[in-house]
Amino acid sequence: MRAGAEVQVIAEEVEEALEAMASGGELGWAARGWIPADLRGAYLVYVTPEEQERADEAHQLALANGAQICAIDFPEHCTFANPAVVDVEGLRIALSSGGTAPALLKRMKLDLEQGLVTEKMRAFVRALVELRERLPKEERYRLKEAVSGFHMEIHLTFPEWFEKLTTQRPEDEEPKTAREPGPPDLLPESEPPLEAR
Repeated sequence: MRAGAEVQVIAEEVEEALEAMASGGELGWAARGWIPADLRGAYLVYVTPEEQERADEAHQLALANGAQICAIDFPEHCTFANPAVVDVEGLRIALSSGGTAPALLKRMKLDLEQGLVTEKMRAFVRALVELRERLPKEERYRLKEAVSGFHMEIHLTFPEWFEKLTTQRPEDEEPKTAREPGPPDLLPESEPPLEAR
């Protein structure tokens, strides 16, 4: 929408924020399942994980109609990978997993937004923009000085199942031929996967 696209959402149910945007005329919403005719004239097509059973059908139809498609969680049905974008006053950070790890991508986006999208950071970016506009072009190298005191500290916390997996075998131990155990079911059945929230 920020790029000027006309957005059409087709889903029986949507989040309250999207419903409000549809009510305000910012985007279209058809409260039903999608049909092949919906893809005619589309430039970009997104398929959510809930539509996994129809991802291949959507992929074939998108190609036949000259559209690009991103089937979230199914890179084999994508013609492009959808990046996660964090935006702070026009300062954009794009993250991409090539379609292979969308849940991790969403988690990282939420954490970056929590850490970066603050009023102080917004004010800092605005101040840098104003400073850049005031400086003559030949002196814009001085912006390096303006950001020299800024830095980000990154601390990674991994889930318990992964920590157990990586500490099961010391690095100097011979690798086992048996298949390593995969991650357990991480979420209780009552809690939807991250992409579905």
